[in-house]
Amino acid sequence: MEKQEYYLGLDMGTSSVGWAVTNTKYELLRKKGKDMWGIREFEEANSAAERRTNRVNRRRRQRQVVRLGLLKSYFSEEIAKIDPNFFIRLENSKYFLEDKDERVRTKNGVFNDDTYKDVDYYREYPTIFHLRKALLDIDSTGEKYDVRLVYLALSNMFKHRGHFLLNAEGDALNTEQVDLVYQE
Repeated sequence: MEKQEYYLGLDMGTSSVGWAVTNTKYELLRKKGKDMWGIREFEEANSAAERRTNRVNRRRRQRQVVRLGLLKSYFSEEIAKIDPNFFIRLENSKYFLEDKDERVRTKNGVFNDDTYKDVDYYREYPTIFHLRKALLDIDSTGEKYDVRLVYLALSNMFKHRGHFLLNAEGDALNTEQVDLVYQE
């Protein structure tokens, strides 16, 4: 076999590589009776977007758990004074009655006082947003609220505080509205 100059041409795509071997006159060379050209296809590359999204969601969930744990630690001493089983009932509220912890095996998932039960809570605050609004209007009423209600409202805010991963067009501030608020 004699040595000769040749060119190797490669066409590299995202999921394939094409190749050809030619002489200096760009004529296709042959080896063992076959033309020396071909293509190699392989699986298309995955972008990092899906992995990144999963990683961001996982980290966001971890931070949420830490925030809720801190909130619970801040309120636990005061809540334990009036209702030592409040957090146990709250954690067991998602279970069926027979699956609940024996200490809190009642149909009331959150409140189980003699004078205040879950029925009373849901009658007074049909949704968590009613409770949040009532707590925001505390200055006008001068009413004192149960520390458990404050905890429930804050934990809801910590759980559902939103995220800022999507840039929607409606998120831009209207400077006229901001100026109007500061003037009032």
